[in-house]
Amino acid sequence: MNPFDAKQLPDWEAGFEPRITAESRISYEEYTGTLEKLAEDTRQYRLLRLPNNMVALCISEPNSKTAAAALTVGVGSHADPDDALGLANLLGHMLLMESAEYPRHSSFEDFLQNHSGSSEVSTSTYKTCYYFDIYSDFLDGALDRMSGFFMNPIISPEVIDCAVDAVNSEDEWQLTNENARIDGFKAFFSNPNHPHLQFATGNSTTLNRFNPEELSKKVVEFYNHYYSADIMKLVLIADLSLDDLTEMAVTRPTDVCSVQDEYVPTLLKYENGLELCTAVNVTVEGFSLKLPVLIERVISNMRQVVIKESIFNDCLKKVQKSISCSKLLSAATQSSSCGIQLLLYPTWDTTQLEESLKDVTYDMLNNFVHALFEQVHIKMLVTGVFTEQHAIDIAHKVQNIIKAESLPNCQIPYVRLVQLDPGYYILPKLSLNDKTAKNGVIANIQLGRSYNVRERMIATVFNELFKTHFSDQLDIEELGFNIDSSIESYPDGNQILKLRVEEESNPIYLSLRITKFLHTYRQELVDFNINKLFDIIKEIELSFQQKLESRIRKLPRMQNAIDTGEYNFNKLKEEITCLKTIGKQDIIDMWDTFINSDTAPQYTRTDIHIWSSSTQLPSSAELEKYTAGVLALQRLVKGITDYDIDLDKLDSFIKAESMDGSQDNVYEKLVPLCPVLQDLPLKIPTEDSDEDRRKSCKNICCWKPNPKVEDIKIGLQMALESAVNAPDYHKHSSIDFSTIGMCQTIEGIWIIDDIPKFQSTQMLNGSLIPAIKLIPKYEN
Repeated sequence: MNPFDAKQLPDWEAGFEPRITAESRISYEEYTGTLEKLAEDTRQYRLLRLPNNMVALCISEPNSKTAAAALTVGVGSHADPDDALGLANLLGHMLLMESAEYPRHSSFEDFLQNHSGSSEVSTSTYKTCYYFDIYSDFLDGALDRMSGFFMNPIISPEVIDCAVDAVNSEDEWQLTNENARIDGFKAFFSNPNHPHLQFATGNSTTLNRFNPEELSKKVVEFYNHYYSADIMKLVLIADLSLDDLTEMAVTRPTDVCSVQDEYVPTLLKYENGLELCTAVNVTVEGFSLKLPVLIERVISNMRQVVIKESIFNDCLKKVQKSISCSKLLSAATQSSSCGIQLLLYPTWDTTQLEESLKDVTYDMLNNFVHALFEQVHIKMLVTGVFTEQHAIDIAHKVQNIIKAESLPNCQIPYVRLVQLDPGYYILPKLSLNDKTAKNGVIANIQLGRSYNVRERMIATVFNELFKTHFSDQLDIEELGFNIDSSIESYPDGNQILKLRVEEESNPIYLSLRITKFLHTYRQELVDFNINKLFDIIKEIELSFQQKLESRIRKLPRMQNAIDTGEYNFNKLKEEITCLKTIGKQDIIDMWDTFINSDTAPQYTRTDIHIWSSSTQLPSSAELEKYTAGVLALQRLVKGITDYDIDLDKLDSFIKAESMDGSQDNVYEKLVPLCPVLQDLPLKIPTEDSDEDRRKSCKNICCWKPNPKVEDIKIGLQMALESAVNAPDYHKHSSIDFSTIGMCQTIEGIWIIDDIPKFQSTQMLNGSLIPAIKLIPKYEN
């Protein structure tokens, strides 16, 4: 039998079952079959497939002080272009230098050396391996840094000379290495038409024929074309549990892009038509000569689809299982989903989907499939070595296969963005996951129109300098383990600043902490170093330029321009041009126009609150009677001490203390209202102190402030500040939502208790106006 018979190769589709990580609540797949190992091997193994199709192997090795990681990419010197031999090797030397997250040169090497670690990169004919080792306690930090090089690398001309010198030194060493000389001898006698004959290592002669800018572009093109998650393999080994290693493997490199070809092999392997096809958007990629035949086969099978009842039942179980798993998502992820349900129409929540799924039957699905092609609206993007006539012929063949009536534009369903009226809103929801005590908040603040290129680029630059400060500051304050910010743009409407926090403190307290941070951040913008700002803009411009030059990313970019209805194929070029004109005052003006609630003319903010089952939601009466600071403080004390302070007494206490002015020893004054506070130690031991040391040493470094007490003190401070200078959000809202049963807090925040009812009062954004006038070139 042929040793390369496909039947003898591993079946990477079988034996994997869906899982969700315990901490981050990210889905992945785990191999549930048997992994063969030696009887004397005491290590534990777990094989994973990550969401981006990267395969990872986690190895738990007890009593090992050193951890290690290796990431192999399935491309090497055989892929070198003829005019730049050694390019794969050069990329290997350059990739671990800088990334968007860690832009300082050699920051990765410094981190490893500071923790007794080392790294190595090796390039062979068919693969490139990136390896490091480090003390186990610092594995996650090192993996985070290495993952950044594969997600957002900075490949700049400034470091190209240094990398070429490293490649050249490697080549000079190989001249005297006997094994390398034998490999060169074998290559010399290999097939002259095979890439094995090529000079694999590269040197200054093969690489310096280009200037640094040109060579840097070639490296970027090579990276964009070949470095894809689906041809990457990751191995982690440490004295950690398999669950801890799995958490690292899934959360760190999961954002590495996958640009795999979609060959849809499963669509072509049945003799009697397809067993099941759920795709509406079909992407077929490969060799240009084969694409017309392949697309015909795919569309023909879709048109003649036959669904077997056994397959239907299996798929139904998978969907039911997927919905069940969604109930185990983290509070932060649930808040994101609720935000989508509020801002987009139409959408459905988990409960609605679960109830509707109960009514789905085999006959119902068959009827749907038969009616699927009665009326269609076809959009096709054909790219490759095709003439215009070839593309038209392909489109005609697809139309002839489908043989359906055209669906009028007015009947094409669109998911539309809800255009919120100015004001401050809160959407409270109970967590679907009753197995966690964590609460989640996402604050959504509108930042102008997404289709305005200048507003879009100012927001992009702002987020780059804001997100690190936001997460670092709240992390220093020990607010939560899941803190981040991002900008989300909707092509037909607004762009939104999203601030996310997940923690055990109640959502009202978390929202107030976000507001407290925002009130102090404007001065940070005013004082921000102008040179650092220019560096950030240059980095963004470079990343955009790399996207523009990437052949792999060109197709999705064009497809997105068509799908959104914008038809702006020069969007990236316009953004790069606009970036050059942005200054610090533009960012400050955007802050004052949209984010600063005191100055924004149409301040629009929506907070999504996910309440755990262990935290009590406030009633409408409480929201209308007490300030957010009082409610947050009462729930905060309840969560920490399990003591329920009377709200009326707490409210009176806050009002009295706010009139005092000095606010000295206010925490001690709170003790009579909550006697259990006196049992909370003001300081607790540091992690590196021990009992004997604390008894024998009065050194203050052995102790640190109790985070629970500090949280209560911050809650007290915010409650007192709101009593003295209460925020007034009434001025931002011009609509009385009480007519549909919504309540309003003392501060003027509207509480959304019914999403469909609230959406019925809001306008929906229309379809996007194309950037160019669409004129049919052909009548038919």
